[in-house]
Amino acid sequence: MEKSLTQNESVIKPPEKIRFHLLDTIRGIMIIGVLINHFLLDLELEGFQINMLNNPAVSIILEIGRFMFVFLAGITCNLTRSNLRRAAICLGAAFGISLVTYLFLRDFFVYIGILHLLGFMMLLYAGIEKLKPFSWIKHKKTAAIIGAIIFLALYFVTYSIYYKEKGLWFFGYRQFQNSPLYNTFIGYIMGFGGYKPTSADYFPLMPWGFAFFAGACLGYLFKHNLVPKFFTKPIWKPLTTIGRHTLIIYILHQPIIWGLAQLVKLIFLN
Repeated sequence: MEKSLTQNESVIKPPEKIRFHLLDTIRGIMIIGVLINHFLLDLELEGFQINMLNNPAVSIILEIGRFMFVFLAGITCNLTRSNLRRAAICLGAAFGISLVTYLFLRDFFVYIGILHLLGFMMLLYAGIEKLKPFSWIKHKKTAAIIGAIIFLALYFVTYSIYYKEKGLWFFGYRQFQNSPLYNTFIGYIMGFGGYKPTSADYFPLMPWGFAFFAGACLGYLFKHNLVPKFFTKPIWKPLTTIGRHTLIIYILHQPIIWGLAQLVKLIFLN
């Protein structure tokens, strides 16, 4: 079976003729969750008591959403015509956010946010993509799955550094407090923390880069249509349409929901 899949991969439909609607649907759900979360945070900043945000169950849901956002970005790197173009758009938007927050919202300065992470990872993947890392492997499907498992394991092993918790083996936050990387800008980008000022939206290379590459490995299966057929079936068009435009929604959403928060404050607190 493995041999048959490997031999036939070159004749499978090219990815541009296949739309994996389920991925769009999941992205649509994720970005709606982001809008709701940021709207509630804006309301808290305006004086509303939103106790739901301190709920452990909500925290778990938000963490799953963050992971899926990065993981799906890794998958779709296999389905795009140009990762360099995607990287340029992402990094351009990221630096734009950095500039605006630095000039007008200094307390919420963002310089290592999710768009910075995704833009850098897309740029890195564009370089790796040219090397065709699976081309010399005989059992490509198996290698892609094993690669995804390895990167997922690295994500779970190193997330304790990011969360300042006691980690597994030597992968823990406390072990790195005396490291030369701790309290440096490079170390902060890597995920070791300690640097001031902190980024209001913080997505360092560890563990999030591992989540991205886990998705990139599994994306090989989507690229060659080696996934179950239900991924291609349309679900709910409005939601899948939203999922196809997550980047532009993410870029534009904050000024809009901040304005809505101001309107709610005007109505209920004045």
